[in-house]
Amino acid sequence: MPAILLYFWRLCLLRESPEKIPSSIIITFAATSFYFIIGMVSFSINRPELDLSTIIGVSLVSVSIEGVALFGLLSFKRYRNRYLSTLTAVFSCNAILLVVLLPVNLMLLELQEGLLLDIINTLSLVSLFWWLAIVGFILRTSAQISFVQGIVLAFVIELLVAISIRSLFDQFI
Repeated sequence: MPAILLYFWRLCLLRESPEKIPSSIIITFAATSFYFIIGMVSFSINRPELDLSTIIGVSLVSVSIEGVALFGLLSFKRYRNRYLSTLTAVFSCNAILLVVLLPVNLMLLELQEGLLLDIINTLSLVSLFWWLAIVGFILRTSAQISFVQGIVLAFVIELLVAISIRSLFDQFI
């Protein structure tokens, strides 16, 4: 297990290639489940006023849109056979980043306006750019597109997730 986590951490650092991930439904299911659970925990920390059904709904929408968008991209580029390994790479790296950001999110809840809050918010923004770079790197390899195209697609996918969540759960969020 530590070797697997180290591999995905190295993937987050752009030092490993996503091509090494086997195309396995079991591994993809495990990565998706881990990401789903960590996403729910993270969202519940960021929005403690929300009920469990809203948190589950938001997490389902997020995972579904990301999965469908990756499937569409890989199908369009005729690399559908790389879907499971790409999804595993993206969801595993997302989950690792969410775990790393959990303490930051907890600190955000307790901080008052000021310099420390500004620093923490800046770190959150840096983590967004880091995540975009990771997904761009994964998509560069998996879909044979440029790194910049991968970053732009990752941003568009996240924007689509945010818009969908806002429109579906606006009365709750």
